[in-house]
Amino acid sequence: NAPHVQTYFCITRNAADMTNRLAVYCFYDKDGIVDDYVIFFLRNLRQSVAKICCVVNGELTESGREALSTCTDELLERANTGFDAGAYAFFVNSRIDEIRQYDELVFCNNSFFGPLYPLENVFGEMDSRAEKSDFWGMTIHPRIDFVIDKSQKLKYVNEHVQSYFVVFTKKVICSRVFASFFKNLPEIKTFHQAVCLYELELTRVLSEAGFT
Repeated sequence: NAPHVQTYFCITRNAADMTNRLAVYCFYDKDGIVDDYVIFFLRNLRQSVAKICCVVNGELTESGREALSTCTDELLERANTGFDAGAYAFFVNSRIDEIRQYDELVFCNNSFFGPLYPLENVFGEMDSRAEKSDFWGMTIHPRIDFVIDKSQKLKYVNEHVQSYFVVFTKKVICSRVFASFFKNLPEIKTFHQAVCLYELELTRVLSEAGFT
């Protein structure tokens, strides 16, 4: 009973000189419209990744599909279920062998505007650090004593990498804990559940498994 998925292979490109990095971009718009800021981001992202797969929750307009096709390598349209967490779980659970062929995996979505300066600078900075992280993002949310939803595992909001832009190294994506997290991700029906069961838990589970 898997939701129907439309797949479009958009463009081909020579990735020989690109960093061996896969980006999975989750897109949602209630009207299926792709705004210019989305294209701006994807064109900048393209400079730092070997492949971009766009997972669309819901339906696109024809012009939206054409726009995304100009700056992604593969376009997958699926039912609008599970928010971005559902889109990422769908991709990981169906493509884990492909994912593990890459050195890094990027999860990002269209819930933000940017970049304000080239993403190449960000990736270059993280690559140059003497103490490298196993997973990282643009921003980290501090711990606060607050319960968002009854689905929350802890009685507080744990420090966590915010899910709109997260990068995982090969060490993480080849681990059992990474695959298991998405395979066992509960069905997500609300935004609060997406935060509690996916965003908060992803950092907690990976950290407790020993990843930095």
